[in-house]
Amino acid sequence: MLHLAQETFGGYISLEVEAYVAGLFGLSPAHVHEVVTFYTLYFREPRAGTSSPCATTSPATSRRPGHPASPRGRLGVQRGETTDDGRVTLQAVECLCACEAAP
Repeated sequence: MLHLAQETFGGYISLEVEAYVAGLFGLSPAHVHEVVTFYTLYFREPRAGTSSPCATTSPATSRRPGHPASPRGRLGVQRGETTDDGRVTLQAVECLCACEAAP
């Protein structure tokens, strides 16, 4: 539901959206806030589109930084940087739970 809420409400989850989602499921807004602030795939403010490669061992060892197929190579930016056109920010995450699909 949080992924859908983020997509629906402008690409980020505000406190108002957290309260809305909490109300849908009979949860406290604090519980939803804990989830939103724990996971790196939820954003608390508007931002450019994001490429989020996993930085954990299995996926990281299967790609080389700077290789044209890596996100850094394709985008031409380092982690935390935004492309010159402002469309994509490269953000590494700790786990996407998809090690079997690493490049």
